[in-house]
Amino acid sequence: MPEVPPLLFPEPQRAHWSGAAVSLGRAGAAESETLPIVLPQDAAPLEQEAAQLIANRLVALGLPRPALSSGVPVEQPAIRLGAGALALPGMAELLDGVPDRPEGYALRIALGTIALVGRTPEGTYSAAQTLVQLLQRQDENVLLPAGEVQDWPDLRYRGLYVESKWGPDLMTLEDWCRLIDEMAALKFNSLGIGVYGCWVVQYDGRRTEFLMVPFPEHPELKTPKVIRWYSPASGTWQSLDYLPRMFTEDFLGQIVAYGRRRNVRVRPHFNGPGHNTLIPSVYPEVSAKTAEGTPTGYGYCLTSEATYRLLFSLYDSLIERHLRPHGGTWWHMAMDEVNPYVGIDPRDETRAVSPWCECPQCRGRDRAELLVDFAVRSIEHLVGRGITDITLWNDALEKLGALERFAERLRQRGLLQHVVVQWWRYSEPPLEPRPETGVRAWVTPMAGYWSNLFHHSYLTNIYSMLAGGYARGAEGADAYCIYDPAYHRNYACLAEYAWNQTSTGDLFQFKSKYARWLVPPDEQSSRGGVRTRFGPGVELFDRLDHIFDSSYEPLGTLLDSLLYYWYTYPAARAAGLRYPRDVLAGLAGLRGAPRAWPAIERAHGFAETARARIQDALARTESDDAKRRVLQEYNAECTKLIEVVNGYAAALSAVSAYRRAQQGWKENRAEAQAALQSAATSLDKAAAAVREALASLERTKAPFLLPHTLRDLSELYAYFAALAAAAKQLLEQLPDTLPDFFTLG
Repeated sequence: MPEVPPLLFPEPQRAHWSGAAVSLGRAGAAESETLPIVLPQDAAPLEQEAAQLIANRLVALGLPRPALSSGVPVEQPAIRLGAGALALPGMAELLDGVPDRPEGYALRIALGTIALVGRTPEGTYSAAQTLVQLLQRQDENVLLPAGEVQDWPDLRYRGLYVESKWGPDLMTLEDWCRLIDEMAALKFNSLGIGVYGCWVVQYDGRRTEFLMVPFPEHPELKTPKVIRWYSPASGTWQSLDYLPRMFTEDFLGQIVAYGRRRNVRVRPHFNGPGHNTLIPSVYPEVSAKTAEGTPTGYGYCLTSEATYRLLFSLYDSLIERHLRPHGGTWWHMAMDEVNPYVGIDPRDETRAVSPWCECPQCRGRDRAELLVDFAVRSIEHLVGRGITDITLWNDALEKLGALERFAERLRQRGLLQHVVVQWWRYSEPPLEPRPETGVRAWVTPMAGYWSNLFHHSYLTNIYSMLAGGYARGAEGADAYCIYDPAYHRNYACLAEYAWNQTSTGDLFQFKSKYARWLVPPDEQSSRGGVRTRFGPGVELFDRLDHIFDSSYEPLGTLLDSLLYYWYTYPAARAAGLRYPRDVLAGLAGLRGAPRAWPAIERAHGFAETARARIQDALARTESDDAKRRVLQEYNAECTKLIEVVNGYAAALSAVSAYRRAQQGWKENRAEAQAALQSAATSLDKAAAAVREALASLERTKAPFLLPHTLRDLSELYAYFAALAAAAKQLLEQLPDTLPDFFTLG
């Protein structure tokens, strides 16, 4: 029998379960034995999608595909959707108990009849997503728990913003559609897609720039990339020279259309004036300028008509090619972090470059007024092109003390209803919106961003940001992320508290619920035949959260410092740091304090315990692909940490052995050679450990995440392998003296 109460994400507002189970048939049954799905003849597209969603789930569970019909008598058993469900006794009254909100719905499951009806087609679609989660197979029987649900969202808009970075730039159309399906299953209805954003110089001495959509009228605008990494599967180094998949295949419009079919509104995120180097570098006439009139290649001249002509032509191209044909009416104009940065200029990374123009026209204007003018003028243009909802970040306007001025200008221009300010913060304390401005508000926590680092849990940030936002009248929640299936728990937490702030309980309750969903208690974790609230999943996440919970900032920072990513930034190069030589030297006590190692070993121990629990759960979770996928992701994340630490531990043993070899090289050559051989062996182990981490990721991670994820770890593998080769060469050559260990690699 299905678990009572069933574990649903997000939790319904009101649900009553009788404890009985309703059978929909046995796997392999004849088609005539399957309940038909009844839809009104004039069913809306979302209601038709809801019917197909249910039918597909029944087929996946082994039942024949049910017939779709509009003429089944009320007394005949059926699955009824939409207006047809209201003909059943008591359904109108059940729906009357649901607030008048677009996604509100009522659901009844009883012997012979399943009825779903929403306040709108959106609501019926949400009801279908709940029903699909409830459908389970036990042995050969397909079952549903008998009961009633009255449900609606507390926040009108809920979803993810996927940044334009490594990973998303390699997502295929199928990957984006799969993401939308997963979002719809969690009742998300908003997907932001970064299409243009720029950052400082990182890899290969090049600025980090991403343009995800082509502009045929501006072929100069493109962001080629090269990634090189080691592949354990092939035993060779791989190289990828590419442009973003969305750019080369030009499929943003298809994502918009697919999202609309799944009740997910897609909006492009086009950044500026900050996070903006590509456009002003290619077209210096629109760039911010120094007081001497030299284009900086960063930011815009906000008083130049050339800036607006170019930007509005890009906006119009994107709207006409990708949004308007597919019913897209949302836009994200960003405007975050309009700040000077070191590392913008590839010719001089130490120089701070400002996005603020110093030409005579701009220099004489207040920056707050310049930014408000830019925002309002851009919003007015977008609204004139049919865009109805425009989101932008809070920080630049707030930093300049311009939010009230911005709101007043919107009122004056009749634009206030079109604009949403997104309040973002990815750490504690949570940032709360300011409803007194009169501007619509969403909150934006973090849902997971750095797949190339160690895993991060952002549950505390998500929970606190959404609680504060709801209390302050926010209408939506939109988490910042790079899409990675490993972050499913973060997404589920976001879905839980964006949908239901009133009956879900505190964060501990969500953690316990998710743990029981992923790793259900077995017979050994039951008492008196009744399943307890806790089980092996709770113990598992206790270990995982000791390692990966981002609210434990010092440990996360320490662990991530073992990896390459932060050393790609200009600040690390300016400080003369070399990765991973200086990390290893620090751990060996030659640079910095060695006291960090016990904390690293403790995290390693937690990861080993967690991995053992995960592998046990995988052995007991053979038929549920969704759970296996999450467990496999956690297995790979634990293996990554375990083997990276194993690699450093072996390398530290090599440092110690090499020191002994140096000290005795002239006095006792035989013992010194043995120590040098021990160092070489340890370095082989170090390289092998990192290679195992690479292999585990290569077996598990989504293909679009692999190049960037493996690139960073490949730096560590190459270093240990080079040290091992150098130590072996010394054994062959037997020079008069041994060089310093840290010059070998």
